[in-house]
Amino acid sequence: MKFSYDLLFGLPDEKIALFCLLGAQRMEGIYDKFCKKYLDGVNANSDALRELFELLEGGGKSRLELIYNRVYSAIPDTEDYDDELADQAQCAIISTSYCISYLVEKNREMARFAVEKIFDAIDVLGEDVGMFIAAEVSWCEELINDLSAADLSDNAFVECLVVRNLGHSIPVV
Repeated sequence: MKFSYDLLFGLPDEKIALFCLLGAQRMEGIYDKFCKKYLDGVNANSDALRELFELLEGGGKSRLELIYNRVYSAIPDTEDYDDELADQAQCAIISTSYCISYLVEKNREMARFAVEKIFDAIDVLGEDVGMFIAAEVSWCEELINDLSAADLSDNAFVECLVVRNLGHSIPVV
């Protein structure tokens, strides 16, 4: 099963941005586990995602650049760690960095890269990834359908979507 970027790119920019952030949010637990194991619990990704959701309504480019710099500096070098958790954590925070790039540039390739990192994080799981990929593609298609009909000024809808999204977190190794 493969994800259709045509469906995603049929959405307006602000909905693509929310879709990408929701994807990065689904990987938040991965980076959190990595931080607890290796970084004394300091989680730059979680803080960045919280700020990015707040900035969806129109954050300044300079603030986005500051967040990007914090996120980029927190990307783990997988050569420094000897486990697959670091590989997944790298995918998670790189996805966040691509989300930020999309918010700044509105370059759809950045959105594509952000989504691809979700599937890369799933690939790290090794066995039985087909079932996880199928579930992710199905959820992504459901999100796109919900977003296509949504009014993003409806805060209750967006909050409900964020909560539902958390039920589809990417499994951690």
